[in-house]
Amino acid sequence: MERVLAGWFAEGTSYLGTMWNNAGKGESEKFEEVASEASAAGAAQASSSSSSSSPRNPRAKSTDSAVSTASASSRASNVSAASNRSGSSRFNKVVNWLAFGSKKALAKAGAGTAVSNASNQVATKKSALDILMATKGGNGFRDPADPAALQAVSVIGRGGYGKVMLMRNKTTGRLIAVKEVAKSNLIDKPGSTRGVRPVSTKVEHAEMENLVLHTVGEHPFVTSFHGSFQNKDKIFMFLEYAPGGELFQHMQRQGVFSESRTRMYVAEITSALAFLHENGIVYRDLKPENVLLDSKGHLRLTDFGLSIQFNKCGDDNLMRCYSICGTPEYISPELILCATTKKNDRNATYGKTVDWWALGILMYEMLYRVPPFYSRERKAMLNKILACELQFPKTPAKLKPVSQDAMDFIAALLKYEERDRLGYGNEGSANVMAHAFFDGLDWDKLSSHEYEPEFVPALANTVDTSNFDGAFTNELLRVDPCSSCAFNLELTGFGFLPEDFAEETWFERPSTDAKSLRL
Repeated sequence: MERVLAGWFAEGTSYLGTMWNNAGKGESEKFEEVASEASAAGAAQASSSSSSSSPRNPRAKSTDSAVSTASASSRASNVSAASNRSGSSRFNKVVNWLAFGSKKALAKAGAGTAVSNASNQVATKKSALDILMATKGGNGFRDPADPAALQAVSVIGRGGYGKVMLMRNKTTGRLIAVKEVAKSNLIDKPGSTRGVRPVSTKVEHAEMENLVLHTVGEHPFVTSFHGSFQNKDKIFMFLEYAPGGELFQHMQRQGVFSESRTRMYVAEITSALAFLHENGIVYRDLKPENVLLDSKGHLRLTDFGLSIQFNKCGDDNLMRCYSICGTPEYISPELILCATTKKNDRNATYGKTVDWWALGILMYEMLYRVPPFYSRERKAMLNKILACELQFPKTPAKLKPVSQDAMDFIAALLKYEERDRLGYGNEGSANVMAHAFFDGLDWDKLSSHEYEPEFVPALANTVDTSNFDGAFTNELLRVDPCSSCAFNLELTGFGFLPEDFAEETWFERPSTDAKSLRL
């Protein structure tokens, strides 16, 4: 299945927000309004992603639909409203942007860059300055990695802004994943109307990801965090290595999963999402590419580049978001409506239930291979999401039919209205865990890994990278060149590598060990 990368979708917010909300204005007037809004908001909230996910291959069409759990008639007006709000142009521009990607859109945008407003009436976003140490070397993680002791083994992922490498401690043999992003990819390129040191959403969200990783690294189903550093041209995040690779790769290779296997995966993701929400974090990018398997078959959520963290105010429903972000197949109706509504409309927001919606989509995909509202035509897919006509295909004869509890659980997660959706409210996570689909599951045993996974990834040795995409693992190990335009950029919350540290040392190989490292 062709996929528009989440990073493209988020980055295009800058252009779309300016274009939609400033129709008929001159470029200078647009820029002045955006600059004024940025000053008032204090920080940008348009999301971006350095995800290392690979695009999907085309999928086979789903089988004939037999059971319908929602009617399209009650949604038709919403589709029409989204298509015709301020003329049909806004909705069509969402579709066009999704179809052609951010580079084409941003090229047309000229100087404008939109920024989401912050509301004084909702929970406020945590500032990295309030949480993280800004002093050199200040990091609050446990079991920190020693950058000087590492040796690169393989590239295991690459995204629009950087890459992820598997590294090994030359002394202890411990394996770790290092996410590397060039600072030049976080700011506007020379020649832009903004300066080299702008209020950049990419910078802000790199700092936000770092902040979130400090918060979530102690959960059994979230990738653990082992530090973050920067030098003059790059930032580095040191993360737990999950040798089982992306859940996406296994879904592509194996097709549909059994309901028992799906149930365990969904339970582990539910536990992780509940933890995130409890800590004021909306994940906003749940998809199989962002779910990893460890060596024993348990899951880990990773890539928090689109996440946002709030100071909890006692009411989860005050955690309201405005930014347009996510991956099209997994975005919720309210997020689409938010993208097609004027920026000053305070009713056009979304909350943590976007994560539960995405869980419903992912579970459906595990059981039926294709997302429920998928279409090769972007506009048709968005219309299907807005219509919310959920249908379950007939189960192939060779497979055991999906249980009614499983279908009811999916249907409850994919309710059109946020307030009707399973997971809404302060007790949302508890309500999800209490659903009949999880009857008999001991959540304490789940968290302590006492349940044996149905599937365990095949690993020939400790540095076997066969569960990752070969397009990445076959890359040449080298230092990626960087532009010098960001050498003066310092990110809050990241420690500093020693001035005498050279990244090239990661790629030095003793001649006797070169073959054993590169598989």
